[in-house]
Order: sequence, then C-alpha cells, then structure tokens
Amino acid sequence: MKDFFESSPQANNDQQFSQTTIKNVQFRKEKFPNTVLEIRTGENVQWEDIKITFISDDEILIQYHEEGTHRKFNYAGFENRKSGKPIQSWLVFCETAKRGKGGIRYTFTNRKKIEKIAHELNRKLCELFPDIPEKPIKLYKKNQNVYKATFQINSNI
Repeated sequence: MKDFFESSPQANNDQQFSQTTIKNVQFRKEKFPNTVLEIRTGENVQWEDIKITFISDDEILIQYHEEGTHRKFNYAGFENRKSGKPIQSWLVFCETAKRGKGGIRYTFTNRKKIEKIAHELNRKLCELFPDIPEKPIKLYKKNQNVYKATFQINSNI
C-alpha cells in the first residue's frame, strides 16, 4: 500500500496523485465515532419546554422556544455501531411516543431491563442536550411502576 502523501510514478516529483494512488489509499474508519449532533439550547431551556415528535421510525422533530430541528436516530446517538440500526432504547422511545402516554411501564419480571433502557435514554438525551442538567426520564410513581418523560413526546407515524 502506498503512503497517502507519496506521489505517483507518473507525477515527475510535482506532488500530484494518479488515480491508482488515490484508489490504493485505505482510509481508516474511526472505531467508535461520536455521531451525536448536540443541540445547544442555552441555559433558559428546561426539559418541560421541549417537545419531541417522531415523524418516522428513524427521525424526530425537536421543538423548544420557537426553535426546531430534525435528527435521525444515528445523529441523535441511538445507533448500534456494529449494525448501523437503531438501538433498543430508540425502539422503546418510538413505541412510547406512538402509544402517546409518555411513560414506560414495567413489571416485576422486566423491571431490570426497563431500568437499563430508562438509564440509557437519560444518558443519550443528556448527550443530545448538554445544556440541560436534569434527567429527562424519571420514575414517576414507584407504586405505579412507570418511568415518565418530563418533556412532551408524541408521534406523527
């Protein structure tokens, strides 16, 4: 494999690259790229001000204080790096929006799994919105066994 900065034999030392030199260069893909496109809201925005709407199974519309932006699951940090598909917490997030209640119920048998999903959703959403210090998903009422979003969530699917 030729060095990236090595000129081709046909270039006569003028540092130009031939097509074969460019084709032989192997670009390394970063092992774990950070694909989260952060949303900088400023200090005056809280989770209660945010509205997240699923406009498809892989894209959301985020609105707050007359501002709005779109994010696909991969640029919101919800991509499985090996397969390129959405992670399970995204699928649960989407399903919660489709049901329209904004809460994730758990039972005794699936409590640990749902706790992990709620924790992962908190982590991913806090990475997406680094200016908001609180957690967006909270245990609503322990006796009702539900984690609830502190922001508005719905679906147009």
